[in-house]
This record gives sequence, C-alpha cells and structure tokens, in this order.
Amino acid sequence: MLESFTEDARLVVVRAQEEARTLGHDFVGVEHLLLGVARTDPALLRVTAEEIRAQVAKRLPVAAQRVAGSSPFTAGAKGALERSLTGALGQGTRQIAPEHVMAALLVDERVATVLRDCGEPPADAAPE
Repeated sequence: MLESFTEDARLVVVRAQEEARTLGHDFVGVEHLLLGVARTDPALLRVTAEEIRAQVAKRLPVAAQRVAGSSPFTAGAKGALERSLTGALGQGTRQIAPEHVMAALLVDERVATVLRDCGEPPADAAPE
C-alpha cells in the first residue's frame, strides 16, 4: 500500500515510527500516526506535535522491553492507513496524502480523545 503514498504521506509513517521509538513504545498506533501528521503537515491541525506528544506519553505505557527492529503497527493504525486509501479513492485519486491520513484518523476515538485533551474538538481539527 505504501506505493500509493505521496512522499509526505510516507514521511508521516516514518515519523510515526520514530515517535513510537522515542516514546519507548513497542508498537505504532493511531496516536503515533497523529504525531506523524503533526510533524509532517502541521497546518492540518490546530495543536502542536509537542501538545500531542505530551498527551500520548500520559496515555500509553512505556514498553517493558525494547523490540529489536521495526515495531508492528496496531490493528487501529493499519485500519487508519486503509481508510486513508479509501478516502483518497473517494476523492478521485490513488495518491494518499497526509490529509487523507488525518481524515482517516479523525474517526478513531483514541485520536479524538487526544485532540480533545489538547483542547481541540476533533470536528474542528481538520481544516475547512
């Protein structure tokens, strides 16, 4: 599926993986993808990556043991990436951009909670 991602959308995924490692998590979840979006295309959100990172650090426990190699994506993260393709196709393109990833993340309750706790109502998170 990554072949359908624009360069910036690939950066979202790479940065999500970096955030997971930095936060000591042995998985890549929707919260990490949200951080990847915030770092790659901050104009898509009205909150900063730092605000999001602080909320994610509060919510997700640090792994007891570091996983060697790349961390697996959670079912939620995989689902969001699949929804991003569906969203892109719905807009008549096969190229997944960061805004497609962001739109796919907004339907996840964990993402909505992080945004709400950052002071941003989820419905207002995406630009008009």
